[in-house]
Amino acid sequence: MFAYIFPEYTDLKTNVISVNETTSNHLKEGRNAKDIIQAHYKNAEYLVLSGDAENELVNYLKLNGENAIVIMGAYGRNALSRFFHQSLSNRILEELSIPIFIAHQ
Repeated sequence: MFAYIFPEYTDLKTNVISVNETTSNHLKEGRNAKDIIQAHYKNAEYLVLSGDAENELVNYLKLNGENAIVIMGAYGRNALSRFFHQSLSNRILEELSIPIFIAHQ
C-alpha cells in the first residue's frame, strides 16, 4: 500500500526488518515477502533479528532510526487484548520521533 501511495520513495534504500523469537535467520514468510518487496523496492536489504519482536525493533530503531519511516501492518485485536497489551505502533510513537505508516488488514 505504501508503494502505491508514495511511489517516489521506491528508489530509496529500504531496510526490511524481521524479528524471530528463535535464532533462525530466515525472514518470516520469506519467499512471498521478498517477491512483493522486490517488485516495489529495488534497493531492499533484509535484516533478521532474534528475540522479543517489540523490544528488538524499538532498540534497533533507537540506534538506526534517523531519517526512517516505519511501515507496518495492523491486525485486528479485540478490546481485551488491547487493554492488557499496547500495540507496537503505540510504543514506537511514545518512545521515538519516527513517522509510522500503518496498513490495515
